[in-house]
Amino acid sequence: MSDGIGEKIKYFRIKHDLTQEELAKGIVSVSYLSKIERNAADPNPEAVKKLCARLEISPEKVLDEDIANDVMRWMESLLKRDLVLAHDLYQDIQTKIEKVIDADLFWLVKLHALYYFVLTKQTDKAKRKLKLLKQDQKHFSERETYYWLKFKAHFEYLESSYEKAFLHFQEAERLYNDVFKEDSEEYYDLIYHVAKTATVLHYSYHASVYAERTLVYYRDHYRLERAAKCHILKGVNYKRIKEMDEALKHFELAEALGKRLSSDTILFRVYEAIGELFHDLKMPTQAIQYYSKAYGVVKHQFSVQELIAILGHVKTYIQCDNKSLAKDWLTKADALLKTEKDMTPRYVYQVKVLRFVLYGFTKQFEKLLVKEVIPYFKSRKLYIAYAGYVRLLGDYYYNNRKYKLAAEYYAEAHQAMVDIKHMDNK
Repeated sequence: MSDGIGEKIKYFRIKHDLTQEELAKGIVSVSYLSKIERNAADPNPEAVKKLCARLEISPEKVLDEDIANDVMRWMESLLKRDLVLAHDLYQDIQTKIEKVIDADLFWLVKLHALYYFVLTKQTDKAKRKLKLLKQDQKHFSERETYYWLKFKAHFEYLESSYEKAFLHFQEAERLYNDVFKEDSEEYYDLIYHVAKTATVLHYSYHASVYAERTLVYYRDHYRLERAAKCHILKGVNYKRIKEMDEALKHFELAEALGKRLSSDTILFRVYEAIGELFHDLKMPTQAIQYYSKAYGVVKHQFSVQELIAILGHVKTYIQCDNKSLAKDWLTKADALLKTEKDMTPRYVYQVKVLRFVLYGFTKQFEKLLVKEVIPYFKSRKLYIAYAGYVRLLGDYYYNNRKYKLAAEYYAEAHQAMVDIKHMDNK
């Protein structure tokens, strides 16, 4: 494991207002010092000792108990997603960064900074931190590698690269027992995110198994918010295998917990999920009832959740052939997208495609699907959505008597469904 000595030397060189040439003079070459500072070379101990002497610092690591306690509290706040406390502790740690550099905490702080930027959606900072950490991963201990895999997975999830996230989470799980030796809050947080990511990817077997394991833990430890989210994951996966009564039971359990916690986040997810359940059952009156509840929770928040609730209304009114109301709700979606420019592409594409469904298909529909929509979902291996759009394009070609093209796209949609089963059975 690298102890961060290169970063320590760089930090104190800059603090002493020295150039690399001035620090290196008579000790090492400038190029070698540059490599040491970038952790690109295993530093010669004698050279390190001389560099540190010139900077009047110790080459040995010194652990400060106060900063160690602050770092551990910060890590725990990130695990529990207490972002207010995490922000305060992060600011405090930054004022004591010299002690972090001088201790065995160096890589833990760097790695958790990546997670902090992901959780607070500081995407550009997360990208830069990821790039820098990638250069140093060969130096990581097993524990640091575990966090690297886990936090890299969270970054991929933030970027909608769900299969990459899923694979990194699984790599972290395989390493877990070598690092921590026993189950803990850390372990169940990890497998909860495996379940969540598997659900997005429609890997129903993995999602169900992992969600059940996490549900038992969070229920037994009275972690009600996470227990509610696990009930929602289980409900979604029961719905997908057509066990509608079991799905509804889990959604209702999550709803009860959401009301108990006064959590709009939970209640939105429940109402949206039940709306989708009744939509799948072709019961539009009940579907609209729950989509309306979901919309009521997030109305005027200018969020992706608001857009999801609006889209639920559009799709259900199309299903019951009420195009007038469907158009009214699509207008709400258009207005929201004009206000919010950074909406998740997968929902923006839904709006664009539904506009063609309601107002008629043109050549622009074909261009949109071929050039943008289908490549987007294929690249992220979101096979259910991908198959749906491919099938829709097949219908477009069929209705335009392009039967060969239609057959090719129908076959491609079928293959996408096969690919899901293949991945879920790994």
